Amino acid sequence: MIEIAEVFSQALPAPSSEPRGVKFGLANGGKHLKPQSNIHTLLGADVRIEGNMTFTGGLRIEGDVVGDVSAVGDSNNTIIVSKSGKITGVVRSQHLILSGQISGSVHCSRSLEILKHGRVDGDIVNCEAIEVHAGGIIAGSLTRTSSPMFEAQPWPHLESA
Repeated sequence: MIEIAEVFSQALPAPSSEPRGVKFGLANGGKHLKPQSNIHTLLGADVRIEGNMTFTGGLRIEGDVVGDVSAVGDSNNTIIVSKSGKITGVVRSQHLILSGQISGSVHCSRSLEILKHGRVDGDIVNCEAIEVHAGGIIAGSLTRTSSPMFEAQPWPHLESA
């Protein structure tokens, strides 16, 4: 299996200020894409939840969740999945920082950061910014609906001479 970072690093050069992985961002540098810094809810490493879960603010998952995890409300919601954390279900949040594993689709309205040991086995839908560090894996597709914040740019090798 080829890592998504390898595919994109061949197609698009990584910005010199971000040599760690591939980053897709907004024209304004993604300054409004700051994840929640406060953790309001902690799911410990020895905890397993079976069923759907909703939250507001910051959520850190170190254990297992079998069910959907969804942010509610319009506040700045962030999920952090630690290296020991695992979610089997659909994940919905504005921001997601992943060191663990998700088996299911991911819907991030703002940003997704997949760290060294992070893995998504499912589709990623509608993220404004995605960063994949070396060692991070996406086994699924990336889908984005059209957004006025993005400007379509032709691939350099597809431009006519």
